Amino acid sequence: MRHIVAMAMRVPRCWNSPENSRPSLIHQSDQVMVHVTMTISKKILVGAAAIAAGLVTWGLWESLSSDPPIDEPMPIPSDFVSTPDDVVDRMLELANLQPGQVLYDLGSGDGRIVIEAGLQYGGRAIGFELDDALVALSRANVDAAGVGDMVRIDQADIFTLDLAEADVVTLYLSEALNAQLLPQLREMKPGALIISHDFVLPDQVPEKIIQVKPRSDPDTVHTVYVWSVPLADARGLGPQNGQTAGLPPGPAIGFASTPMPVVAEMLRLANLSAEQKLYDLGSGDGRILIGAARDYGALSIGYEIDPQLIALSIHKAQEAGVQSLVQVRGDDLFSADLSDADVVTLYLSPAMNRKLVPQLMVMRPGARIISHQYALPGIRQQTLVTMPASPGSRADHKIYMWVAPLEREDD
Repeated sequence: MRHIVAMAMRVPRCWNSPENSRPSLIHQSDQVMVHVTMTISKKILVGAAAIAAGLVTWGLWESLSSDPPIDEPMPIPSDFVSTPDDVVDRMLELANLQPGQVLYDLGSGDGRIVIEAGLQYGGRAIGFELDDALVALSRANVDAAGVGDMVRIDQADIFTLDLAEADVVTLYLSEALNAQLLPQLREMKPGALIISHDFVLPDQVPEKIIQVKPRSDPDTVHTVYVWSVPLADARGLGPQNGQTAGLPPGPAIGFASTPMPVVAEMLRLANLSAEQKLYDLGSGDGRILIGAARDYGALSIGYEIDPQLIALSIHKAQEAGVQSLVQVRGDDLFSADLSDADVVTLYLSPAMNRKLVPQLMVMRPGARIISHQYALPGIRQQTLVTMPASPGSRADHKIYMWVAPLEREDD
C-alpha cells in the first residue's frame, strides 16, 4: 500500500466540527505513523519470541522479516490551489442541484465541491482528477465526510470524458484549459449548466457573473461565471452575435460610455481617498470603477445588469491589476443600499435620476453625488462643471455634484 502524506493539506472545512456535525477528516500523515508504529511493535514482539525459542538468531530474523521500504510521501502538486469554501457554496447555490441530477467536477482536486454537493444537496457528484496524490486525498476525504454512497472520485483525463450525463459541470482550471474543453461542453444536453471559478470560457457569453469575497480572505474577490447549454458564442456561432474575441459581445444596445477626460474630472471632484468607497450606478464597462481603484486606491462597486458589460468590466479590472478593489454586482441599481457610500457616480437619464432621489436623500452627510450630463430633478443644484464637447459631439459635457444631505428645490 502506498501511503500518502497530505503535506499540510487538510480541508479547511472540518467535517467533524460541532457546528457541522461532519465526520472527521483523517490526516494522511497520521495513517503513516500508525502503520509504522504497529509494524515495528509487531516485529519486535514476534522476533523476540522466535529468538527466545532458539529458532533463529537476531541477524537471521532481521534478514527474513525486513518490511519492504515504505514509499516516500507523495506530495500534493505545488500548483494545486483549492476553491475557497464560500466560493464553493456560491457555485453550488447557482448549480441548484435537484434530486436525480448529477454534477461533474473536472479537475476535482481535494474533492471539496463534490463532497459539498453530497452533503448540502444530497446530489450525485463525480470528481475527475488525474494526479495520484489528489485522487488518494480526495477519496479519503469522501470517506471521512460519509458521502461515499453519493460521491465518487474517478482518476481520468478530463479531455477524454463524455459529459452527456452531466446536469452541472464545475471548473477551476484556466482559460486555456477551458478552451480545450469547449468541444465537450458544447455536446452537453440542453439546459445543463457550466459553472467556472475565476476563468471564462473563451468567446462564450455567460448568463450570470457573480463576485464573491470569501471570509477567509476578504481582500480578494473571486468571480463565478455561469453558462447554460447550448452555449451562446460571442463570435456569432451561437444564439447571440458579438464582436470581441475572448469576451462577451461589445456594448449593449443603448450603452454610451463616459469619455475618459470626463471620468478623470468626475474623480477629481469626488476627492476620493484609499479609505473611501465609490458606487457607480449603471457602471457599464467599468471605467469609473477602474479609475477610482487605480488612481485613488478606493474600493469601487458597480451596479450593472447587462452580463456582457459585467464580464467586460471585470476583464478590464483584471487587466489593470485592480480586481481586488473592483466589484461589479449584477443587481438592479434601484435596490442598492448606499448608506456606506462616500461617492456615488451616475450617467443615466433624468427619469432614472429622479427615481434614484429617495435612495440618494438618505446618504450620510458629506457623501458626494456626481452625475455626468444630467441633474437630479427637484434637487437644488450645488456645483456644475462644463467641459468641451468630445470629438464628433456637438454638446458640451456637464458634470453635476452635490454633497449630502441633499436639499429639495421646494424646501
